[in-house]
Amino acid sequence: MKRRRDFSAWQETRARILKRDNYTCCTCGQPGDQVHHIMRLGTGGSRFKGPRNRDDLLETICVGCHEVKTNHSDTKVQSALEQIDAMEVDDE
Repeated sequence: MKRRRDFSAWQETRARILKRDNYTCCTCGQPGDQVHHIMRLGTGGSRFKGPRNRDDLLETICVGCHEVKTNHSDTKVQSALEQIDAMEVDDE
């Protein structure tokens, strides 16, 4: 029962983030329909709740960018994306 409640809360959070970001990938600007955890799993909270699910640690992302960001074997691409993310934070 608790897991179902946690998943329901996640679905609400996911819908809120997609709407906040206007269904636009925060990495490339294309349409996005996935929500990416900026904080990796295991660094705070469970899959559906906890500090890693705060709105400021979530972003809308497209399938292609999500695949690249979560593919740990492609370190050059991951590093480049992290540098882009850091530049965007500096611009704000």
